[in-house]
Amino acid sequence: MSKRRSARSQQKSAKGKPAAPAAATRAAAAPYEPRPWRPPWTAVLGLIAAALALRLVTVWLLYRGNPLFAYTMPGYDQNVYQDWAKEILAGDWLVRKGGLFYYAPIYAYFAGIVYKICGGQNFWALHLIQALIGALTCGLLFRLAGTWLGRVGAWTAGIVWAGLAPWLFYEQGLLHEGLLIMLYAVTLWSARRIELGARAPWALAFLAGSCIFLGTLARGNALALAPVLAVWLLFARPEGLRRPESWARAGWPAAVALCAGVALMMFLFLLRNRAVTGAWEMGMKNGTVLFYLGNAADAVGYFTETPRFQEVHALAGADMSIYWREWFVDLRNAPGHILLNLFRKAYFFFASPDLADNLSYPLARRLYPTIGLNPLQWVWLVPLGFVGAAVSLRWWRRWSLLLLFAGVFSATLIMILPTGRYRIPLFIPVAIWVGLTAEWSLHQWRTRRYGPLLAAGGAFAALVILLGPWWRPEAAKPRLNDYVNLTGAALDQGHADQARRLLREFERDYPALAHRLPQLSRARFRLARLEGNQAEAVRLADQLWGAAQQAGPGFLTPQVAQEMAEVYIAAGRRERASLIARSLYAGEETRALGQSLLEELGESPGRAAAP
Repeated sequence: MSKRRSARSQQKSAKGKPAAPAAATRAAAAPYEPRPWRPPWTAVLGLIAAALALRLVTVWLLYRGNPLFAYTMPGYDQNVYQDWAKEILAGDWLVRKGGLFYYAPIYAYFAGIVYKICGGQNFWALHLIQALIGALTCGLLFRLAGTWLGRVGAWTAGIVWAGLAPWLFYEQGLLHEGLLIMLYAVTLWSARRIELGARAPWALAFLAGSCIFLGTLARGNALALAPVLAVWLLFARPEGLRRPESWARAGWPAAVALCAGVALMMFLFLLRNRAVTGAWEMGMKNGTVLFYLGNAADAVGYFTETPRFQEVHALAGADMSIYWREWFVDLRNAPGHILLNLFRKAYFFFASPDLADNLSYPLARRLYPTIGLNPLQWVWLVPLGFVGAAVSLRWWRRWSLLLLFAGVFSATLIMILPTGRYRIPLFIPVAIWVGLTAEWSLHQWRTRRYGPLLAAGGAFAALVILLGPWWRPEAAKPRLNDYVNLTGAALDQGHADQARRLLREFERDYPALAHRLPQLSRARFRLARLEGNQAEAVRLADQLWGAAQQAGPGFLTPQVAQEMAEVYIAAGRRERASLIARSLYAGEETRALGQSLLEELGESPGRAAAP
């Protein structure tokens, strides 16, 4: 009797509550499977507009607060590129003055073309065009992400690219970082289109090869992609192709076309070098120097000139092969240190602290809200990207293009130097994997698969702890050199507000050195003079004079010495001004300065005296 009642109650409940469709139940229980989504053009244009708006705000902030917005410091890469760009502006498209290029020249040509269009050196045009290129690259990468991910994942990746803080800063550094990201994006988009079965794969492969070599003219490690992608094209048949052997035949023309694209661009570059120097040489030999800098027997894993490097560098002259010969000597004598340094560089490459060279990302985070208040930072995104890369291994063949790009790009830079701005193109695959992590996590939550979700969360937390700035807090702080250079650049241009703010930040970071560092003492004197504070300028000039007596020749730069003499003349202390003027007159390179000051004092050179 009880069995009949239970059966009737089950029938009543079944009538009152409709059963879930079997297909929906199976879909909810099925494991995650990424379903590509093609973003509509309205979505792409919306993302481009948002990315451009954020970049324009960043450009304005840099204009207001960055002394290097329209200024380059002698001896730095940016200054060399601007000199070459001026040659192009003057009509010398081969840049004969540059001879065999020591640095990669693509940014010089980009800047030269912009200046040629604008009719003169126009830094505003340069920054705005760089912002536009960055925004358009975000749109292209958004479309690329949609070939692997669904709506949620593609939008996640697109938002990461549009607002990525390191990209916003480095693409405006009067360097080639933004151009390089664009060239890598076009290369991956072309290769992915071939993989998806696009028409005329040979044309897309030729485009990819051309972009690879143009990327080599920005950073030499890009050339390593050429053989890897050529081999990949032989095996990465279009998805869904029923007859793999048909793509095996079609893959050869695509691989050959990619190599032809590289070869044509390389030939044109060699032709330029032949016309200028008479030799079929590639040039761009600073890569060899950087390799030894990062792999010498006493290398420390980041950009610093160790005693061993200085020894070899002094012997090198024009012989770049000496770096390779000496590296093999180091490899025989100190293999353990070199191997340990390689692991150290690998950690530095993936860790969040940004290793600066001639641009300071830590200082940018202090000065510009779109950088410093931006949550899209390396410390969170790279661990999320690692989780997504691990998830993608389930479909490794489908994701092989991104896996290969990330592997080749990371390995080649770790072999050289993991400088902060060099790493930015890694965010192309990382953002897509962040999108995969978002989609996969959402599916796990909806299907109540909490175990894998907790495991992924644990892995993410462990990577944040391992790669975060907590172990090396000094690396997250701007360097002394950053403050010295930027303050000097601000004063050179007469930007007192920028110089004052930089000095305040310096005193906060290095209170023990606030009034002991000679470079900053000179900067305070120049600032007081710039602001018209005559009494303070005289007081600081007296301090510098006393320090110069103890330190000896070379303590005062010619520019500071000239400004001190002018301050003393204005204060009526002509005797001390005369001593400085005669000291400047005694040097060959500073004689013109000394002559000018002596004429202002109404004196003849006579016998030179040193302060």
